[in-house]
Amino acid sequence: MDNRSIGFFDSGVGGLSVLKVSLGEIPRESYIYYGDTLRMPYGVKSKEDIERYTCQAMEFFRSKNVKMAVIACNTATCYGIKKARELFDFPIFGVVEPAVKESLHKSKSKKVALLATEGTVNSGVYDKFFESYSSNIYIKEIGCPDLVLAIENGDLRDEVIVPVINKYLDKFEDFEYDALILGCTHFPIVENTFKRILAKFDRKVQLVDPAEITINELKEYLENHDMLGDHDEESIDFYVSSHKEKFKSTLEKLISVNDYKISLSEKVLD
Repeated sequence: MDNRSIGFFDSGVGGLSVLKVSLGEIPRESYIYYGDTLRMPYGVKSKEDIERYTCQAMEFFRSKNVKMAVIACNTATCYGIKKARELFDFPIFGVVEPAVKESLHKSKSKKVALLATEGTVNSGVYDKFFESYSSNIYIKEIGCPDLVLAIENGDLRDEVIVPVINKYLDKFEDFEYDALILGCTHFPIVENTFKRILAKFDRKVQLVDPAEITINELKEYLENHDMLGDHDEESIDFYVSSHKEKFKSTLEKLISVNDYKISLSEKVLD
């Protein structure tokens, strides 16, 4: 048993989609969530900046004595996880490799579409993982900066989100994919909207949300290393670097916070 907290890190609200899965699958834990809302979006930042931001977040988690951390951000996973694992001695999980493995499992045609940030696409990390698992795979990647910002702004109404999703899905018009990776943790927040749009156009596409397989791997690690928590009252300490009230509004739409002991603070990392 290990009652230390699990840390979750994202550039903003996207990591809440991963945290939500963890809350359902791994009860009796305490969590610390850091959203770097001041410096988002990460997709347009340099590799060096993202690596630095990621390591700053891991240093913050170390100061909180976490037992492990999840980089619940595809872009930060692509650019920051390697350095973070070199510098910190607690387990650090990312969301990219689990997404690749799940998409290979779900795709029958071996044609996979990826929606992500421009930074994730430009990193080439998804390509490298696909090549390491399969030589017989076709992947088409599209950067979606407008969708990231739309979700981060918290207005999830169809009239706002649907046109943005359609704009990016149209770029796959000539690509007969059967698996679509939601390669930014913001995107599963509007997963049901994706499903409705794809159903309307009669596209039989399997959506790949990295959250579920990532959390399954995390849970297995906790069980195998006797690190599961045993808290009577589950707690989540949220920290953001700016826009606390906007973050709170989105949080309340996604997670039933009344079920947990919650705190929300602003903290800028340097």
